[in-house]
Amino acid sequence: MTNFSSYLDENFEALSGIPESVVEEVFRTLNQVRDSGCTVWCLGNGGSATLASHAVGDFAKTSKQNGAKPLFAIAPSEMTALQTAYANDDSFEEAFSSTLGDFAAARDAVWIISVSGTSPNLLKAAKAARAKGASVLSTVGARGRALCDESDVGIEIPSEDYQVVENAHVVLMHWFTKQLAICTA
Repeated sequence: MTNFSSYLDENFEALSGIPESVVEEVFRTLNQVRDSGCTVWCLGNGGSATLASHAVGDFAKTSKQNGAKPLFAIAPSEMTALQTAYANDDSFEEAFSSTLGDFAAARDAVWIISVSGTSPNLLKAAKAARAKGASVLSTVGARGRALCDESDVGIEIPSEDYQVVENAHVVLMHWFTKQLAICTA
């Protein structure tokens, strides 16, 4: 059993191992999408789907502080009827990519949140987004190279512990939100 202090150290080590320049590049893309009035699509499976939903709320509402414009965001996993229709009529692996193929636009961004970075539906979504001309951003765990390779900008969190990776995803999402609220130009 790990004590709490060791757990905090493990999380700090993972967060400290993320290159700041890559985090700033993701933020710049999100800010450009907001400034152009486009959409950021937030995708994930399981716990990452709930973070995608959380990001939608924070990007759209919380980022408006200090007079900043909101960032319009959509989490397709919240669209139960649409996603289950695509999953039923196409396949589960195609549900996100079908949604993006039908609705994403060239100046949008797609932020894909994944611990493993190997989920077939997320890899197909990245390819569909790129085909539409949207920017692909990803945050993944240490084994997520496949999704990073499909991304314009990929943040690889240096941990194989899914809880530590998910904690880092939350920290990154909150940092992006805070920066969006500060950057009012």
